[in-house]
Amino acid sequence: MQLKQSNAPALIQKDVFEILTNRHAYDMNVYSDDESMEESEYCERDSRLPPPGTRVRRGPNWHYNDQDSNGPRTLIGHNRDGWVYVEWDTGMKFPYEFDTENVESGDIVISDESRLLQRENIAVGCIVQRGPDWQWKNQDGGPGNIGIAYRVKENIVYVNIVYF
Repeated sequence: MQLKQSNAPALIQKDVFEILTNRHAYDMNVYSDDESMEESEYCERDSRLPPPGTRVRRGPNWHYNDQDSNGPRTLIGHNRDGWVYVEWDTGMKFPYEFDTENVESGDIVISDESRLLQRENIAVGCIVQRGPDWQWKNQDGGPGNIGIAYRVKENIVYVNIVYF
């Protein structure tokens, strides 16, 4: 098949977008290497920003085209400049601006959408609760409390406890 030159860039961009957003289908693990992001980026640095584990989606000032596939993602940490790192449900991670003055008007806004698992047992954004083999006393705030996974690395799940 021969492509017209004017259509080639759009088709290539569409193909690259398809590969990156469906990287699991292509057995790619480009953005999920936790070592590529500093350990310190998985922390809460600013109490005005949503805590790690918060589910978010694109806000009214979104200007990143379809970078997010218009789907939900999970906030995984704050950077030193007041931006937040988010991990999409596809596994890609990027920083975004969060407007602390008007939380409904930034690049991203808080969402109440749950994480739906595909082939994994646990993933960033999952709501979790202690199981029958729990052995860390009340580190989770006690029986019945829930948390949200904001990082999964090898066999370790990092959880932010949600207090009501």
